[in-house]
Amino acid sequence: FVGGETLTLFHRFSVGEIRQGMLQPPAELLDSLAARLSEAIEREPAKYEWYLARGEVLNIKAAAFNDQAAFEAARSDVEKATSLAQNVPRVWYAKGTIFLGLGRCNNNPPASPALCDEGIAAFKKAVELNPDLADSYWTLGNAYHFVGNDKDADAAYSKALDLGYSVELPSEAQALIDVFSKTHNFPREEIG
Repeated sequence: FVGGETLTLFHRFSVGEIRQGMLQPPAELLDSLAARLSEAIEREPAKYEWYLARGEVLNIKAAAFNDQAAFEAARSDVEKATSLAQNVPRVWYAKGTIFLGLGRCNNNPPASPALCDEGIAAFKKAVELNPDLADSYWTLGNAYHFVGNDKDADAAYSKALDLGYSVELPSEAQALIDVFSKTHNFPREEIG
């Protein structure tokens, strides 16, 4: 129990710091963390959290080092997590993120439009499971913005703001500026 709890905390800290740009993802750290999560999966193969965590780590490795094999392994893990926990929004967010990466959906044109569509569908599923949470819509807006769909990003961001989402990071404000300037929608006085 203590080992599992420590592993969970270390995973969340590492992934959070990397995503916020506070920590550069050293390959050794990612490989070590993936190996520990593999051991956890062997001990508890029905626990979706381990698959999800390893998928997140492998996705970071894939993106940081352009590692297609890591992307495919991350995809496999997140598919397993979604099969074990179909009603947990977090697994759908992870699936969406991985599929957008696999499809290289920010390229014009994307490498795989089908994977991009699956990624957006996963984010929509997360919103469906958590429709009253502003963060759900914000994350969907980010996904739309990532793939260059400003019209739908605008609608999702607007819904997030209507539900009380608080824009705090410069990158969040920049996303709104980018999207709202392209859609000519400047509806909010309370931003900023």
